[in-house]
Amino acid sequence: MRVRFLGTGGSQPIPLPTCECRLCREARRDGPPAARCGSELFLPEIEGLVDASEFAPWSLSKAGSGVGSLSYCFLTHWHADHAGGLRVLGMRPADVGPDETVAEAKARTAPTLVTTRAVYERAQESVGVLGHYVDAGIVDLHLLDEAGPLGTDGWRVDALPYPLDPGSGTDDATGFLFDDGDATLAVVADDARAFPEASLPADLDAVVFESGYPSERPDGGRRRDPEPGEGDLSHAEVLARVRRVGPEVAFLTHVGHQCGWSHDELAELALDAAHDGVRFAHDGLVVEV
Repeated sequence: MRVRFLGTGGSQPIPLPTCECRLCREARRDGPPAARCGSELFLPEIEGLVDASEFAPWSLSKAGSGVGSLSYCFLTHWHADHAGGLRVLGMRPADVGPDETVAEAKARTAPTLVTTRAVYERAQESVGVLGHYVDAGIVDLHLLDEAGPLGTDGWRVDALPYPLDPGSGTDDATGFLFDDGDATLAVVADDARAFPEASLPADLDAVVFESGYPSERPDGGRRRDPEPGEGDLSHAEVLARVRRVGPEVAFLTHVGHQCGWSHDELAELALDAAHDGVRFAHDGLVVEV
């Protein structure tokens, strides 16, 4: 199973517009891995995009995957850094026949949006064109909690629902469990304090989790840790989750500007014993699970 990380910056990419901090200066000068955008990854064997941030059209094109080879989009939740680029699902070349409209031509090669009912309904509110795409047949829809697991090319994909707000009682986000017959990968991308770890199998090969917020900055300064009522996790809480879940390897993403750590500083941090089996993902990283 091949995984390509297209964007690992989350809600605050690096560089931020107008920011002249050391992280942003380095990112503008050197590009990735110092630079980070959006929050999405790509599974080339099934032409599947996991989330579509505002940067998705650019990220897909730069990665060489091509928007025309996009068969699936797996949507975890409605936040803009995960859903703000869903219009990419309609940005496909259309080989229009003599008696067809553009929409009819695109419907012949419609990608499938894969998510849950609650996530889809909330995403329609934040990305108005999404419902139009589905109604017009430009995008197909597979709701895992209603239609059951997705099967494609020997793969199975299951939903791992959870609430963004720990106290809401509404599963308005979902992770995904990917199984290609040889390897298993769980993607639980963001705001996952209330994620039910018991929903994961015991023999996971890999996970993609949020990095969480470090309590300290490289200069020794401290930041406020997320509180139990918030969806965010601290970095220490994410590491503890990795140990409880026990995958062969964990890739941490959602490393935004607000975290305050550069790529090189995170690479050095990952060398300590607490990060055994843990890697910080970066834009452009390609791994085999």
